[in-house]
Amino acid sequence: MDLSIATPSVPLDAVFMRTRRCNEEISLHRLHGDGDIATVLSLREEIDLSVHAAAGARFQELEKKRDACGIVVAFDLMDQRIGTIRIVPLGYGLTLTEEFLPQLPSDDFSLTCGAWEVGRLVMAPQYRTDVDALRHCLQKALLHAFADAHVETLWATCTRALSRLYRRFGFATLAQDLPLPGTNKVYSLIRGTADDVDRALKRCS
Repeated sequence: MDLSIATPSVPLDAVFMRTRRCNEEISLHRLHGDGDIATVLSLREEIDLSVHAAAGARFQELEKKRDACGIVVAFDLMDQRIGTIRIVPLGYGLTLTEEFLPQLPSDDFSLTCGAWEVGRLVMAPQYRTDVDALRHCLQKALLHAFADAHVETLWATCTRALSRLYRRFGFATLAQDLPLPGTNKVYSLIRGTADDVDRALKRCS
């Protein structure tokens, strides 16, 4: 998805104050169970999951397991659901990160306790060009995760464009153009320590 910042048509200080005011009003909601998860499915449809969904029942089964064992949150602004994200623990064979790790040339990238995959990050269309709102939501979600679970490293699989964005938030690219077996999809694999990501998000605030 396109997360570039549009050139503002109003003074920058006005944009800053409006964005800051909106960010202060964004609330985080932890989602539990199928009923809660259903409230963000329309947002998730904005992600192109067609290749994965082609796996049929197996994909839906894995999605339910990821939602059940992960931390799923939604973001609301003025009673409007504007975004969602999911953080899933690694080590259970549920994530794309674990599928890609065997393709990496070094054992240095093996998983350790406290490794989680960040995924299903979606912002409503009208907020996708607001990188500061995205940063604010990501910071809220990760602070919630840090308080709720043991988190040492954060991993993600994403497009090259999103990997560039995540680098602003403390992640480093481990590999690019990794092929997903049986498809024509390629992904970047990125990783950041909890401390590095936390510091980067605070610097951006």
